[in-house]
Amino acid sequence: MNNKDKSEKKTNEEKNINNCNNNDSNESSDEEESIPYNSTLGGLTIHNIKSDPIPKEFNTKELEINLTNYNILNYSQINHIPYGFITHLILRQNKISDLTGIEQLKDTLVYLDLYENRLNSIESIKSLNNLKYLDLSFNNLRIIEPFFENFIQLESLYLISNKIIHINSNLEQLKGLKILELGSNRIRNIGIYLSNLINLEELYLGRNKITSLNLDSNLKKLKKLKILSLQANRLTIIECFSEKNEKKKNNNNEEEQTNLLPENLIELYLGQNAIIKIPKFINLTLLETLDLSMNRITTIPSDLSKTFLNLKDLWLNSNQINNWEDLKYLKTCKNLEALCIEHNPVSTNLNFMYKIRQLLPNLKQVDAEYF
Repeated sequence: MNNKDKSEKKTNEEKNINNCNNNDSNESSDEEESIPYNSTLGGLTIHNIKSDPIPKEFNTKELEINLTNYNILNYSQINHIPYGFITHLILRQNKISDLTGIEQLKDTLVYLDLYENRLNSIESIKSLNNLKYLDLSFNNLRIIEPFFENFIQLESLYLISNKIIHINSNLEQLKGLKILELGSNRIRNIGIYLSNLINLEELYLGRNKITSLNLDSNLKKLKKLKILSLQANRLTIIECFSEKNEKKKNNNNEEEQTNLLPENLIELYLGQNAIIKIPKFINLTLLETLDLSMNRITTIPSDLSKTFLNLKDLWLNSNQINNWEDLKYLKTCKNLEALCIEHNPVSTNLNFMYKIRQLLPNLKQVDAEYF
């Protein structure tokens, strides 16, 4: 037998031994084994708490446990973790339906990621009052439960792709919240309860069933809001004025007009709705990005620049704009750098790209073409 054959035989024998060991391991009870995990403790990586105990010389207040995609069914499977140290716990992409026992982390946990599990209820986390980050996206939650008001230190809350129908009063006390993501739920009405989130900077409500954006929502009270997304809803007409203020506007009393949205807004996403005309928002002078793509808009208002003094990116692709004269109104938007206008009747002209560059020489991008 040559050296090559000996080497291959040895390798095969090693594989057989490993397979036997794996089979023995699988036959062991769950109680005898701990789930391995990656964690970081003061620069030390711990893979298994039984084989790599925490050294006494490490005096730290932070420990991150990452158990992404470990096929975990409930929290009891990981109760061997040293909960006295944990500040960050990542349990993404598992099959967790029961969190009983997680309350033991209430004194230290500030970051909890439960993205893509099988949670119908989260009653067990109600005592985690120190949380600053909470991701419950891609679960089976139907309501925003009453104990959410306990999370007064929460800064980021993600509830993407659940089955939530209403934005209720249980969010009102989260006045430290900066990011709220409620996309891909079943919400039909923004309601009035978001107006108390005075520190909110980013609000995402895309892919819901919202039919109206009006003054009743009191979004104008969110003075720190920088990003608002309402993409892929059912918006048709955006009511910028109440009936009372509309009458005053018709009487040339412009001072009585009421802002629909906070004046510090920088990015506004309204694409993939059924909006028929560009809304006449008031005092959005800081807005830089406006997404109105994939709607039913037919014209561009002549006073567009009065509303959006600092507009840099305008997305109007996939609408029904067919008049070249409308595009001339964009000349007054002195800061405009990027324009998406494809899939409109007006953009089908063979010389369109040449004409638009002549009309708006300051543009750096038209659709997918950069200059």
